[in-house]
Amino acid sequence: MRMHLTRVLPLLLLIFNTGCVTTIGALGEQRHDISRNYSAPFDKTWEAVVDVMQRYPVITIEKASGLLITDWVDGISDVYYEESVGERQMLKDRARLNIKVSPLSNGESRVTVNQYVKIYVNTVTNPLYAGPPIREWQDVSGIKDLPVRTSSKREQEILDAIDIKLKQ
Repeated sequence: MRMHLTRVLPLLLLIFNTGCVTTIGALGEQRHDISRNYSAPFDKTWEAVVDVMQRYPVITIEKASGLLITDWVDGISDVYYEESVGERQMLKDRARLNIKVSPLSNGESRVTVNQYVKIYVNTVTNPLYAGPPIREWQDVSGIKDLPVRTSSKREQEILDAIDIKLKQ
């Protein structure tokens, strides 16, 4: 009987102490242009960009270089998710937006919107850990085997709002 317990006990401990394995993934590649040309001169386009970006926490405005940068903007990712026990949950994300306005030689302007993204992930990778998730913000480009992607939804919303503003 004692020999039987020494073989069964480790197996029972393994079963009861095994936590759920959580994987992080990215949905299929969704790309949109993140630059748009506007048939408006630099100054008018710059004013439209500054006006549209008032709803964001702007930390840098440099008209001479055509650069506007926001602080972190929190949201729910439309690309990155966590999956555990067959249940998929979209992750919290945070983005810092960089908007560059450039004059073109024909009197038009180009606006480019990029974002630097972090996601809020469970940092526990040990499958034997049975406690609550330990979460922290991580740079997407620093997570092994996770592609850096964006659906470009935020970028497109900003470019569309600039377009509307310029047509007013």
